[in-house]
Amino acid sequence: MLKHKEKKIAIKEARVDDGICNFVKWLNKFSSVFTLYSCEGNLLEIPGIGKTKEFINCYVLFYCRDKEQLKIIFDCMASYKQSSHCTTSQLAAFSIETSYCKSLNDDIAFDIRFKQKTVPDEIVKYYYDVYKKEILLRLEEIP
Repeated sequence: MLKHKEKKIAIKEARVDDGICNFVKWLNKFSSVFTLYSCEGNLLEIPGIGKTKEFINCYVLFYCRDKEQLKIIFDCMASYKQSSHCTTSQLAAFSIETSYCKSLNDDIAFDIRFKQKTVPDEIVKYYYDVYKKEILLRLEEIP
């Protein structure tokens, strides 16, 4: 398949829920990421009990065309999940599902589902406060 020279241009702004906005902005700082859909979710409501503290349907659906950038995103999220910065149960923090996204490039879409509304912001904070600094230190160690 021929690969043409491409340029990234801003086409339009998107309306993004406040509760997931920082995470979507962080993802889209990676030049090969394209966010398709996102939602901050809603409190789970159980009939007869009312609203709980658990959020449902908090997600970001995106695709990434660069394997190295995707590795950084998922490595950061896995590192966060294992760190003391993760304020929720490690198993309950988030899940990642993949799905085929029909496009000219046969991209794979990634659906990140968050179990708590605070997790997306915690991951972004973790990336800038911890993970990015660790990467820079590792790069300095390479001769």
